[in-house]
Amino acid sequence: MGKFTSETARIAGQKSKRGRAKRDPIVHDAMEILLTEGMAKLYEKMDELNASQLFMTEAPQASRIASSKSGSQLGLGASPFVGAEYFLKEKFSLGIEFHLATSLNTTLQRSRDIYTSYDALSQSLYQTDTRGSGFTAFSSAPALMGGGLLFTIYL
Repeated sequence: MGKFTSETARIAGQKSKRGRAKRDPIVHDAMEILLTEGMAKLYEKMDELNASQLFMTEAPQASRIASSKSGSQLGLGASPFVGAEYFLKEKFSLGIEFHLATSLNTTLQRSRDIYTSYDALSQSLYQTDTRGSGFTAFSSAPALMGGGLLFTIYL
């Protein structure tokens, strides 16, 4: 494999196609034929098609939130710690401490969203009521543990 130099870059630039040069006239002509024939057939059969066939097999539903009520949660947490401190000299100390964080979280009131949807195929209006999940969780994991070695100078 040769080295990449300004000369090899110039040659590669001459070989590459950019912009309109990338367009293949054969592919362009084929796409144009497909489009014009497809549109002609669609216009011929338009009277025979019903609304769902004219647009697509499954029309998407347009929906919006009609009302939304956020829920509420209560959380309690504690982070007890234990430590010791040893004075090396009068104003120098070495200390160690360890802590563990714990928490309790619970849902007091779940959230609620009401969606209004319109189905274009059946031309119907629907309402969907969704509620958030309620939970109670107690957390005390190794990731919530910590500690440290402290060197303190008192001024």
